[in-house]
Amino acid sequence: MDSYEADELGRYTSLSSLAVCAFLLGLASLVALLSPLLVVVPIAGIIVSLLALLRINNSAGALSGTKLVYIALALSVVCVVAGPLRVKVRDRLYQSQADASAQEWLQLLAKAENQQALNGITGNAKMYLMEPPSPGGPPQTFDEQMYVVKLGEDPLAAKLQEEAQHGELEFAVRDFKSDADGPNPRAEVTYQTVKPDDSLTMKLVLLRSISPSRGGEWLIDSWRLESETAHDHAHPHSH
Repeated sequence: MDSYEADELGRYTSLSSLAVCAFLLGLASLVALLSPLLVVVPIAGIIVSLLALLRINNSAGALSGTKLVYIALALSVVCVVAGPLRVKVRDRLYQSQADASAQEWLQLLAKAENQQALNGITGNAKMYLMEPPSPGGPPQTFDEQMYVVKLGEDPLAAKLQEEAQHGELEFAVRDFKSDADGPNPRAEVTYQTVKPDDSLTMKLVLLRSISPSRGGEWLIDSWRLESETAHDHAHPHSH
């Protein structure tokens, strides 16, 4: 074995254990794309990579693994940036989807298209439509048509239909809160009508369906008509 081969073998057998650790952390940094809480993994990868580079540089050639460390450092840095960015993009997407579903549902109520509106609510929301059974009385049974009738009699539906008689309704988002980290992403949206006037404020809670048939669809889980402003609510009569 000539001196060159001996030198190469020496460099191979002297691979920095810290470089290997940094590389493993770099690979593990991909978990940060699953949850923002796991960003500690790529941060640890960056720290260990820098320590590995420092040790290799101070070893006077006794340790190798610089390329491995640079790969680990690149993976860790990308995951530190990509993790929060992915969450931000996801939250923006969820907000846009939930807002579109909520506004479409409100428009269906305003147009008294109650059957279609019923298809946009959760099972829990259907239960909300049922009146509490009388004490000692038999359990209530509701068919689909009864749910449609009950939804049409809901105070929010009645108010929206009343307002829609004076012009097409437009809604503005006044507040938006979301929780997208659980198994069922949830959004809470507060709207205020801007046309025909700004008299109505309502709060809707939506859940993102995970059922195979409706996966990814945002459904209305609850709603509440919050207030009516004190200004004169009379609409001008059209001629």
